[in-house]
Amino acid sequence: MAIGAVEHRLAARLALRAEQIAKCSNPQSIANILNALTKLEEVAGALSTEGWQELTSVAVRLSDSMKAKEISNTLDALHKLDAAALHVSADGWQYLMESVDYLLGQLGDEDLCSILTALSRLDAARSAVSKTMWRRIALNVEKSADFLDARRVAITLNALPKLDVARSFITAEGWQRIAATVERCSADLSEAGIANTLNALSKLSDAATAISSTGWRSLCASVERFSKSMNAQGINNTLKALSKLSAASSIMTPKGWQHLIETAGRRLDGMDPRGVASTLVALSRLITTTQNIPAEAVRQFDAAVGRVTPAMNANCLASAISTLSKLDSDATMNIITLGSWQQLATAFTLRLQQMEPRAFVTTLNSLSKMDTEAVTLLVEDWLPFAVAAEKLSLKMSAQDIANALNALSKFDALAAAISSSGWRHLAAVSVRTSREMNATEISNTLNALSKLKSAALTISRDGWQRLAAAAERTAPEMTEQNIANTLNALSKMDAAWSAISLDGWRLLIMTVERTSESMTPQAIAITLHALSKLDTKIAAVPFTSWRVLTEAALRKWPEMDSQNIQIMCRALSKMKSNSEAVSPELRARVEAAVKPKSAQ
Repeated sequence: MAIGAVEHRLAARLALRAEQIAKCSNPQSIANILNALTKLEEVAGALSTEGWQELTSVAVRLSDSMKAKEISNTLDALHKLDAAALHVSADGWQYLMESVDYLLGQLGDEDLCSILTALSRLDAARSAVSKTMWRRIALNVEKSADFLDARRVAITLNALPKLDVARSFITAEGWQRIAATVERCSADLSEAGIANTLNALSKLSDAATAISSTGWRSLCASVERFSKSMNAQGINNTLKALSKLSAASSIMTPKGWQHLIETAGRRLDGMDPRGVASTLVALSRLITTTQNIPAEAVRQFDAAVGRVTPAMNANCLASAISTLSKLDSDATMNIITLGSWQQLATAFTLRLQQMEPRAFVTTLNSLSKMDTEAVTLLVEDWLPFAVAAEKLSLKMSAQDIANALNALSKFDALAAAISSSGWRHLAAVSVRTSREMNATEISNTLNALSKLKSAALTISRDGWQRLAAAAERTAPEMTEQNIANTLNALSKMDAAWSAISLDGWRLLIMTVERTSESMTPQAIAITLHALSKLDTKIAAVPFTSWRVLTEAALRKWPEMDSQNIQIMCRALSKMKSNSEAVSPELRARVEAAVKPKSAQ
């Protein structure tokens, strides 16, 4: 008989035996059985549904009699055995967490680590933890921090990013103690430990801030020690963390970077599409245009992109392209060649019909921010994108349509490919979702419509009134950029500004006054120019508002570039009834700016 058949029969017998003895188990034996099943995959796979139900119900029932080690082993097993965790009811998790809470004061460091890890991976268990218990867990973490070894501090840090409520109860002194332990143990961290520790620190700002420069140097030394031998997961976690931790990445030596780049190239073959994409994104954030990337590494990066691109789903492709497109184009091209970029773009185009609106719009918005010449090299035919935009518009949310219109307003080639029915659909969605739009979304929508006449012309009077109502409703929450964009858009569209009520104009003007202190030079120039055009139409800009804006312009004058000065000068030249709001000093600067150089 084949060995495999013997093993299968043995596993089935052991599984049956586990089911039989579960009913008469004591707290220690049920914890041991579950713990053993985490290491015997064949046996766990042979257990019946009834068997799992029996094991978990016994574990829950006996949890209030368990000792610290037994309860930690039980939770450790449950987070590793999906089939077991699925059979624990909401009441069961509640009972288990009450038992854990009772034993918190008796937990050893290893037990605490096991429970933290289990809670970080079991959503149902986290939901059953009370606020008081989270506070007690945080206190235990602080108390144990001084005594953790390298392995346990890495485990603790790795669990904390998912334990939001517990984190909120850790004091500043607690984070200092955790950071001090990280520094003390940094030289003893294992290969997996250093990768997990950095990954956790990139998500725990309180802990990362508490690490000293000496501590970062020690952590980076550990990274460099393992830089040649890291496995795929380790190199991926390390690079992602370093791309977010400038305090660490700035300390890495050129030799250390070289080793990490070479290791990343070798390990890409063992990564899935998401891993390849996130690794390349992290490298692109870290590598400057002046760094010399080994030709062999670039070849490996290109080969990995070629291997995984056909297997990438629509959302993974969208994520990769969106993130890479936000980076410096030269740095990105250092990592992968134009050919790889084109592969990603082609695959993305082929999967457009499978896209969710959010993924499509996010990618479109990101591409709209790329250099026009670079985008032209990537996308030859915009018609599939136009068809997708029209089709997906029916499922777009307020955020989606605002971002979609914003992207279309920057993409002449794509906008030209949208059909008249497509524009009607997109405009209709913007009107339909306007009631859910926040300040940024309505601001972006109006700003985009002011540039997209094909869309704006399809909006009815009722449609403009609904968009105007959204602008009025969100005015109190608008930022300085929101209000500048909104007024700029309204000044260009008669149908839009005429739909704003008198009370609405008061709210918008009040927002101008409220945000003037924090306005950028560009926002001041745009706002002044928009109001100078609107003032003759609505007569709603009071003297005090002009005074506030012109004073802001005077404060920001040293920061204004020539384009902003020209815009502002045109605006001030149109001020008639409120011209006295311009101070003599500002007027002198304006006159000097517009005076021909020969006359100066």
